[in-house]
Amino acid sequence: MSGFRARAAEALVQGVSKIRDTAARNASWSTRIPNSLSVGSPQFSAMQISVSLFVDLDTAPHAMAFEKGSGLHGYEKRKYRIPEEGKEVWKQNRYGEYVLAFPIDRWENYVPPPVVNIAVFPGLISAKEYVMHPGVEADPYIEPAILEHELELAETMADYGLSVFIEEPELIIIE
Repeated sequence: MSGFRARAAEALVQGVSKIRDTAARNASWSTRIPNSLSVGSPQFSAMQISVSLFVDLDTAPHAMAFEKGSGLHGYEKRKYRIPEEGKEVWKQNRYGEYVLAFPIDRWENYVPPPVVNIAVFPGLISAKEYVMHPGVEADPYIEPAILEHELELAETMADYGLSVFIEEPELIIIE
């Protein structure tokens, strides 16, 4: 790899790192999303250099729901079942039953309505089988970060004679 391509790749990593840092600040309301964001190593092919911005869904499983919206506020525009088939998200109550638990102030959003069971889980309500979650409205944190840094990144890459193409979820440089 030539020194020129290495310098261009480093500039690209720095630009994507700025996007990551801004996205993390944009999602500072979350305790998990900022730590789920990372920048990949440059990948080279004959005609391009690419760097990915990763979202670790093991760290923040809700991350993309907030970026794009989910349920009634997402692409499919419908509620979805919680828990998904095969997911272990249950808590055991004092009777040895496994139930879902939700903050009591959000119970009106769920169908079927949960059973209020404050004595078992203080401040929470529970449902014995599942609920149909209405989803969350989008609160994008990546897209605004890309828009904030897109022109600066394009200008930096132009100094190397390169163009920037932004594809979800990658930033790809074409020589």
